[in-house]
Amino acid sequence: MPQASGLLELRPASGLERLDTLNGWLAASGPIRFELDPGASGFPSGWVLISGKVSRGILDRSATLSAHTGEREVKFEVPVSLAGTVFELVKLPPAIRRLVWQPSRLAGVFRHTPLKVRKVGLFERSWLMARRVAVLSWIEPKHRKKRAGLSWWRAFLDLETQYRAAGRLRSYVHDMPYGEWIERFDQRTDQDRQRIRASIERMKGRPKFMIVAADNAETKRSLEGQLYRDFSVVDAAAPIDPAAYVCVLQAGDRLAEHALYWMAKAIFEGGDVAMAYADEDVIDAAGLRSGPRFKPDWSPEHLRSINYVGRWAVIRGRELAAAGGLRPESLADDGRELNLRVAKALRGKVAHVPVVLYHRAASNPPTLPAPRVRHPLPAKPPLVSIVIPTRDATALLRACIDSITTKSTYRNCEILVVDNQSREPEALRYLAELEHRVLRYDREFNYSAINNLAAREARGEVLLLLNNDTEVITPDWLEEMLGHLHQEGVGAVGAKLLFPYGRVQHAGDAVGPGGCADHLHADIARDNPGYCHRAVVAQEVSAVTGACLMTWKSLYQRLGGLDEQRLPVAFNDVDYCLRIQEAGLRVIFTPHAELYHRESASRGGRSPDREAGVMRRRWRTRMRHDPYYNPNLSYRSPDFSLSDMPRVTKPWLR
Repeated sequence: MPQASGLLELRPASGLERLDTLNGWLAASGPIRFELDPGASGFPSGWVLISGKVSRGILDRSATLSAHTGEREVKFEVPVSLAGTVFELVKLPPAIRRLVWQPSRLAGVFRHTPLKVRKVGLFERSWLMARRVAVLSWIEPKHRKKRAGLSWWRAFLDLETQYRAAGRLRSYVHDMPYGEWIERFDQRTDQDRQRIRASIERMKGRPKFMIVAADNAETKRSLEGQLYRDFSVVDAAAPIDPAAYVCVLQAGDRLAEHALYWMAKAIFEGGDVAMAYADEDVIDAAGLRSGPRFKPDWSPEHLRSINYVGRWAVIRGRELAAAGGLRPESLADDGRELNLRVAKALRGKVAHVPVVLYHRAASNPPTLPAPRVRHPLPAKPPLVSIVIPTRDATALLRACIDSITTKSTYRNCEILVVDNQSREPEALRYLAELEHRVLRYDREFNYSAINNLAAREARGEVLLLLNNDTEVITPDWLEEMLGHLHQEGVGAVGAKLLFPYGRVQHAGDAVGPGGCADHLHADIARDNPGYCHRAVVAQEVSAVTGACLMTWKSLYQRLGGLDEQRLPVAFNDVDYCLRIQEAGLRVIFTPHAELYHRESASRGGRSPDREAGVMRRRWRTRMRHDPYYNPNLSYRSPDFSLSDMPRVTKPWLR
């Protein structure tokens, strides 16, 4: 028998301001509350399925639904997924007078769809509950299931209780304090130390280290405690052994007891390693550790913007000598001057050990972003072909093109509008009057095919894929992106995109964290520096969004453009970026080119499961390790939170 269903419209309870341009809300303070209005149909009772979508930027895992009958209040915890999805079975009491929805205790700007409600019968309810329990029992690690109270066999005795436990896992991410993380994942036992010593004995031709260390008791003590003993403490003026690895430690800096071992292991197993660095944190005089910095793998553009490598890196003597050796400033600053010089002289590989091996003294200043690096353009700037797919949505397209023509300071460009079956008279008139080239794609929407068509017709040597729901903010956005594209080994460049209300929509993409591919720093404030300043500096990333993606036309054609067969709508931009890197080139995100983006306002945001499946099969290995994220950070969401399942293998246990 069909089940009753309907919409529960959101009526702001208090302190909420409607943002019509966003189709969203502003909460000046928390908690966020809505009265739910069922319309003429009234509130249902009994078992119902409630579903909807809320912006993930405000989520704090505290969503509740409160049913008021006049005699009592019944409150339900409602898990919201990391993607902002509400999909929950609840048993509503009869005679409800008010239904209050609290999605979060936080303030902020957010969007929220109306909540759908549908009555469900016994069979469907049991199936939905059992499916959630089974799936999460299969994919979740043992310690998380234990913490949530989930046990699949107990579902046979009490399915509803286990469904609630699985719901806690669905939305629950343990915001682990760093001290707890250290206790769980950064401790060594006597057995570990024995195995490390045995591992050292098995290494043939062990790397040698030359350490220039300050005369400090704590620094010396950390060196005396090293499990790996093939090192010497030398003066800064000592002759450099071309085969040894040199590093500098300032007063109060300390190394973990297995630091030199892990570095030696990375060098020993890595082949031609010229430089190696590790993750770090801050340590105070009492030995309390804080402020971890979990770094990406080798990222030369990132290093130009900020010394993300940090103060402690081991550098092969041959490269150090070629770079001019140690200078007085090399011993006093945060290591940036030395690291930049060495990066230019590199002839071998750079290894990153994703483990906190270096503890920077709290008295030493932290690494901060460098002055903005501006890359000059060639004497003859290239023609840029700006490709804009569209369908109807005249106001969006007009705003996009007007912003390009009136705000952009770079003039050597052409605009190609690709019309995908516009039907509205206003849109057809506007397209007919445009001074720019208009191409026709008279088939079902296929984002990849539309852009591939335009690429074949483009006259420029540079392509810029651009959504019609974007607007230029920074006048020199094209110069900024072109400057990066002209750097050696760069295949694509992406911009910083902002929601119309000013918060970040896109600052580069991670591949793997979040399940497939997802935006970094989503929903943070425009001027928020992000994790380790990564939202405000140019850097290598795994992918950038096709909403604003610059690339070489020749490269685009050589790689076959976007995949119009298997990825017609979603993830085609990410796939293209990964193929660029497979070809040995880099993908750059720059925060210094800014545009507004209404995020698929003209076509609706869609990420079909089928296309996500294509990506997971095609890029399975890459999704296990995004080189520009870090295996110690959460892969449940690319939010840079600490992982409760670090993806780091200890070499002495192999």
